[in-house]
Amino acid sequence: MTATLPPIADLTEDGARVVMRIGEWRGEFPVAQLPYWLKCYRGLRDRDARRFAKFYEDTVEALERVSAELASRARAAEVKP
Repeated sequence: MTATLPPIADLTEDGARVVMRIGEWRGEFPVAQLPYWLKCYRGLRDRDARRFAKFYEDTVEALERVSAELASRARAAEVKP
């Protein structure tokens, strides 16, 4: 049996896109779509009394880390003169 690798979400070097990797699969989308994908994966995780949480929790957490990184970058940009 092959262990499933956890999802990884990162920003592209220019910070304009989110790159998701789950094992060999790779997907990419604009940062502006991050709220949509977070809502989508949270909905999948939480449906049917969280019956499917074990399948989607890691993906939600990976996307939330990217969201937190973007918020941190935005705050840092606000304090620069």
